[in-house]
This record gives sequence, structure tokens and C-alpha cells, in this order.
Amino acid sequence: MPDNPKIFIAYCRDNKNKADEIDNDFKKVGISLTRDIRDAEQKTNLKEYLSSVRVQDYMLMLISDSFLKSVSCMFELLEVFKEKGFKNRILQIILGNADIFTLKGKLSYIQFWENEYAELSILARNSSPKNLGAITNKLKELDFLCKQIGEFLEFLSNELSVSFPLLKMKNYKHILDFVDYSDSSKKEELLRITSIEDEEVQDIAIEEYIETYPDHADGYFVKGYIDYDRKKYLKSIRSYTKALEINPKDSQVYYRRGNVYRAKGEIDKAIGDYSKVLEINSKDSQAYYSRGNAFKAKEEIENAIDDYTRALEINPIDVRAYNSRGNAFMVKGEMENAIEDYTRALEINSKNSEVYFNRGNAFKAKGELEKAIGDYTKALELNPENVDAYYHRGNIFSAKGVLEKAIADYTIALEINPKFTPAYYCRGLAFRSKGEKEKARHDRKKYVMLKGAK
Repeated sequence: MPDNPKIFIAYCRDNKNKADEIDNDFKKVGISLTRDIRDAEQKTNLKEYLSSVRVQDYMLMLISDSFLKSVSCMFELLEVFKEKGFKNRILQIILGNADIFTLKGKLSYIQFWENEYAELSILARNSSPKNLGAITNKLKELDFLCKQIGEFLEFLSNELSVSFPLLKMKNYKHILDFVDYSDSSKKEELLRITSIEDEEVQDIAIEEYIETYPDHADGYFVKGYIDYDRKKYLKSIRSYTKALEINPKDSQVYYRRGNVYRAKGEIDKAIGDYSKVLEINSKDSQAYYSRGNAFKAKEEIENAIDDYTRALEINPIDVRAYNSRGNAFMVKGEMENAIEDYTRALEINSKNSEVYFNRGNAFKAKGELEKAIGDYTKALELNPENVDAYYHRGNIFSAKGVLEKAIADYTIALEINPKFTPAYYCRGLAFRSKGEKEKARHDRKKYVMLKGAK
């Protein structure tokens, strides 16, 4: 097995927080997991999904009740189940509400899918044939599930598995042993150290580790992470630099040090480290994305757009890259290109509040105010705490003369953030337009007072 095996983690959307927890813990010790490309409603086809899985050495499956009742998760995993030799490379991580070990539990899932198929079949029989295209495909998927689910559940109940609490308690020893990771015991110890909550105890533990293994770059990597997390940037840089002295070809360390430089505001040094990552691995979409952000911070917008574009060529479903490139197009005043990127991002993930807000800004800049209101409203449905969305929607209502709605939006913005001075100013103008002079004076006074306190 290679020194750095490729590990894929599969999960359903309801369990994203658990996948995030595992992924983040492993990142702390320099282990990168490949995430399920269907994460966050990313609409990819089965061929792309299977292609991403085939190149992996191992798969971690977060098994939950939601997972076992998800059409997309189960259909895709049953396809993986048919892949030659892949069954022996799966470790199940069992979440609390999944019952795959008792006969009653297995029968309940079999019954669930049979009922799903029966209900959809009845609906199909009562529908016009011309409207059955998508339903027919879904019926085929459900039929396939019904025929395979029993065997699949039997396989799951007999194969290697571990509960999530036990996995965490043992510092991921089950995963490290399963994939036969090089320096497994050292990785386990570093994972234990990253989980220590007391900073003084954690400092002693990582210093003892480095004293014991002075030529092991991972110790310095973890120390760099710990110091970065505490915003001790100079110490973090020193640790990452020491790790690079031991292993000058470790692209992850350059990437992490680049992040520290960016946090310190040393943008040129950050760009230098991200560029070093790309010299080592020209297919690192994350490095292109991060370097694009650094270029944007320097107001080198064309360079930023070029890097976001390269990131998207490597990973065409990266919502962040579409969103960031859209923002860069906004800076250039290219609203059509910005809207196109935001729209593509929303086709991949329709639950992203930030992208709706940004597209609303682009529509507003184009003068398409109704579309802007629609996007701000959608952004607020997904994130009711978005002060800026209330403020911008309020401005449009005010411009349209719908003063009651404008005042309502400014008021909600101020309830969320009582120090948001622009909302006082604009609400005061709206009150004045309505002839409510006392309320207008109150808001004007509040605005002046807050501005003076800054």
C-alpha cells in the first residue's frame, strides 16, 4: 500500500457535519480525504461519481438511517458494490440511528424501498405517458434497489465497521489500521494531541512528540496547525518552515504556510507558497483557488480570474470558485459574466445563501430590481441573519417607493445588528419621506452618534 493511500468518504447530506468533523481532524495531521462529489447537492452524474471512486484505495462510508433511505446514496453505493475488488476496501462508520445488524432492522429497510417502489408505480400508472420520462428512470433505480438491497444489507452487517463515538475515542485508530497507513502509531498520537483541549497540556504533548521524533516532519506540521489555530502566526510559520526543511516536496505544508502568510497580510509570500504547491502538483485546484483569492486581495483581478478558471478546469463543480470568479467579474463591472457564474454555482448547490446574495447584487447593479429582490429573499430564507440582504432589499423597496417594506427590512437588520449605521441612515430617509419627522430625527441622531463613536 502506498505511503499516502487515497481515502474516499461517502455520506448523505444529513451527515455532512460528521464528515466535516472527520475530514477536519485528518487535515490537522496532514491527511487529505476525498469528499463525496455529491456533497451539498452537487449534481454530478453516476459516471463521474464512479470515476472519482475507482481511483481511491479505500472508502469510508458513514452509515445512517438517512443514508440507507437516500435514493442517490444507495443507488451509487450499490453500483460501487458491483465494482470488482472494492468490497474489501470499505470501512463502515456507523452512526447511532442505523440498524443494519438485526433481522428486524434489515427487513425494515427492505420494506421501505419496496413501499417506495410501489407508491411510485401507482403514481406512474395514473400519469400521462408523455410526462413519464423522469419517473420511468426513477422507477428503474428503485427496481434496482429493491433487487439488490437485501444482499447489500447482508454484506454491510458482516463487514468491518466501527461506531462513530468509538472511532473518535480511539483517535481514529480503526481507520489508520484499516488503510495500513505508514507511521500509523505516530499519526494516531498526533490525532490524540490535536484533540487535547487544554492548551498548556497540548503544548507539552506536541513538544514531547517533536523531541522524540525530531526528524518527523508531521510533528512540525501539527505544531504549525496548532499555532495557526491560535493565531500565533510567526510560530506557525516557523514550524511549517522546519517541516519543509525535513521534507521540501510536501505541497500540503507550502499550502498551509501560504494560508498563514495570507492571514498575516503578507500576500506576496502567500502567492509564492501557493505557486510552489502548483510546481509540485499542477492539478491542485485548491491551490489555484487560494492563489486566486490572494491575487484578488492585491486587486490583480485578471490574475485572480485566471486562477479561478484553472481551478474550475480541474474541478468543474467547485461552488466557491464560481462564486469567487463571479465576485471578480463584479469588480470588473462584467455583470453578465458574474450572473452566469453565480447561476452555475446555484445549479450545483441550490442552498447557498451567499451566492444568492451576490447574484442579487449583480442583478441590482444591472437594474433588474425584481430579480434582485427575488435573490435577496431567497438568501434570507436560507440565512435569516444576513443583515446586508435585508439592507439591500430595503434599499430597492425604498427606491421603488414601497416605504413600509423598506422600513421593515431596515428594522430587522437593526434588530440583528443594532450598530449597523447604514440602516439607521436609510430608515431615517424612509421615515422622512413618509412624513414621520420624529422617527426620522431619532434615526439621524442614532446614525450620527454611532458614526462619531467609530
